[in-house]
Amino acid sequence: MKRSIAASLEIVSYASGRFTNSALAALNTAFCGLEPPQAIATDAADSVLDAVSVQRGLSWDVRRELMYSEQYAQIKLFHDVVGNPFLPESIDQNWLTSTVVALAQRAYQTRDFSLMPILADALQDAGCDNAAILDHCRGSSPHVRGCWVVDLILGKA
Repeated sequence: MKRSIAASLEIVSYASGRFTNSALAALNTAFCGLEPPQAIATDAADSVLDAVSVQRGLSWDVRRELMYSEQYAQIKLFHDVVGNPFLPESIDQNWLTSTVVALAQRAYQTRDFSLMPILADALQDAGCDNAAILDHCRGSSPHVRGCWVVDLILGKA
């Protein structure tokens, strides 16, 4: 698991260009201490990738590309839940209109995150000018229950 997280963090740091070496070290320290089920899930994903790669006779280059694409997908999910841990966002109470709260509750309860662009529009109509929040809602990244914007709106963060 440490190998997978360290590799994921390297991808994040170089891909985004926003993480310093000390920030990368702090994230590595924080997440390498994770206990099961996270460790079990990561090890299981690695084992499945290895088994499929061997069974299909994939070259090491193809296996590495598959591994990095899986890690990239995990990073996208990580960012959906955590956002940018070095620049935490807050929500202005004036933005919490009945429409904004209702959309966030619906997305949370039904796991229908296709509502996120509509939520961004509702937030903007309520006066939200926070680019990080609006861009996250309108972005193409996957959204899951625990999305940091939805959690901020619902007071779960």
